[in-house]
Amino acid sequence: MEVSQIAVERGIKTRLELVAFANVQKREGKTDLAEFIANHGGKAVEEALSIGWEFQESEENLRRSILSRMDLLVEAMEK
Repeated sequence: MEVSQIAVERGIKTRLELVAFANVQKREGKTDLAEFIANHGGKAVEEALSIGWEFQESEENLRRSILSRMDLLVEAMEK
């Protein structure tokens, strides 16, 4: 499973949260995530997190970008 998928499935949005989860996994004998974090720079880890959430939120963001400001205001008032 990809780092970006793990992040989205677990609700992980920050590098610190990912490192903490990797540490838990490492204690269980699963070292792949910890090795990824250790072997890739912080930029690659942040990019993996960003890409995962970008994919997750893309349909909603596209839908919202198509709506007019008035539609968004009406939608917000209905909630």
